[in-house]
Amino acid sequence: LAIQGEDGRRRLDDAEDFYLFRRLGGLEAANAERTPETEVLDARGEPDDIAIRAAVTRIRHNVAYIDRLVHDLLDLCAFDEGHLQLRRVPTDMRMLIEQVIDRVVSTRDRPRIRLDIQSSMTLTIDELRIERVLANMLDNALKYTAPRTDIVIRVEEAEGAGGGCLVSVIDAGPGLSAA
Repeated sequence: LAIQGEDGRRRLDDAEDFYLFRRLGGLEAANAERTPETEVLDARGEPDDIAIRAAVTRIRHNVAYIDRLVHDLLDLCAFDEGHLQLRRVPTDMRMLIEQVIDRVVSTRDRPRIRLDIQSSMTLTIDELRIERVLANMLDNALKYTAPRTDIVIRVEEAEGAGGGCLVSVIDAGPGLSAA
């Protein structure tokens, strides 16, 4: 909890703190301002589980987005200085993609996502950077595809001796230009 001003009004930093604060009798819903914190209450002034879950999902999504931005800026600085280093580790592609789906896709949108991977693939990759690329692709697919259409993440072994894979995010959005 963070205290604001001399009047002792409390600003709640997340839905869990709000729930605890409300349970302790610290806020009368009838007199409360309409803020993100008070939006988790139902008409009786009790916590609304659906609204709390939605608020927590938004918080997680925004934290992940900010984390990606910070890492992108750090990578850009390292690249400009000629110090970008890849940290390659053996990574199970199915597990990595499932983790990205868990982090990026809201519970409401999960039924839209289908993972199409034929066999187990462990590749030696920079897991953090590939995770950020996958998260960005999936986030864009969710943003630019109609709400009730499916999104397929297809993973195929790449042709040739490189031992890599091809990851495709297939959706009904406008897509990217070839350039």
